[in-house]
Amino acid sequence: MTSASKRSSASPFSPAVLSQEGTEHRERLRQKLGLATPLAQREALRVGGGHCEVYAHASADAPVVVFLAGIGTYCELYAHLLHGISQRGFHVMGMDLRGHGYSSGDRGAVTVNEVIADAVAVMDALQTRFSGPIGVYGYSIGATLGASVAVQDDRVQALLGNTLLLPEVAPDALHQMGWQWTWASALWLPHYRVPLQQFVDLEGLVAHTGAAEEIAEDPLLVDHYPLRTLSSFFSTRTGLLATDRPLPVAIVHGDADEVLPLSYSEKLCARSPFPLDLIVAPGHGHMLPWEDASLSSELVAQWMNTHLV
Repeated sequence: MTSASKRSSASPFSPAVLSQEGTEHRERLRQKLGLATPLAQREALRVGGGHCEVYAHASADAPVVVFLAGIGTYCELYAHLLHGISQRGFHVMGMDLRGHGYSSGDRGAVTVNEVIADAVAVMDALQTRFSGPIGVYGYSIGATLGASVAVQDDRVQALLGNTLLLPEVAPDALHQMGWQWTWASALWLPHYRVPLQQFVDLEGLVAHTGAAEEIAEDPLLVDHYPLRTLSSFFSTRTGLLATDRPLPVAIVHGDADEVLPLSYSEKLCARSPFPLDLIVAPGHGHMLPWEDASLSSELVAQWMNTHLV
């Protein structure tokens, strides 16, 4: 076999680098979040420098769901959710953004275009292993990024966002002003880091988990973001509402969301030139995938089963 043919047949996956394995903090965090059972089913891998977590289904040709996590967080924290989706008939691959979780890169430093490139590489790798149709499921900022991925790669046959924020549709004038300030500031101070707590009350949002202290001390959590990253996240239009291909899209939104009101998703549905499925979760807030992973898994599976064929 020639060296060229060896390269072409090489696996796109490499072993994961679990940098926190065996530490007292990691064990305590996993214990408080009850992650032992789902993590036993996890296969941790790398695609390039990006960390991925696979929860494979028994059926080789099952549909595939690619998951993008919420701001600051990473896939391991969503083990119950990802395992639950897999149990309902899917291969699931969660990808940590570069500079997040176990992925390599400067902490928190990533742009939308880099996320798209990394997601394309992940889907390339997935297709060497799984043959089923691909859907993207994103949570919070992961839904925003997932929309950009879905628009740019037509292998994505369905998009589901748990609270989908589109930069092209600001929730209100205050958000619009904040995004404009971030964009302008990033031109002058792209590497200046802003505390996550300044724009998202993560401490309050995770208070119900029983692991708030461990999450606050988690070295894998991104707690400061460069202005360049924030500007990219909130100024890069996804193009979702202007896409010219048939793409099923759904939004899951708790009617008690503390971060983005349900009325925002209703506004998106009214503005969209094509139908958006709005799935309302009564009594639930922004942290639905954390508060009720079983319900979240069921909602994702039911909708994806309809559209990934």
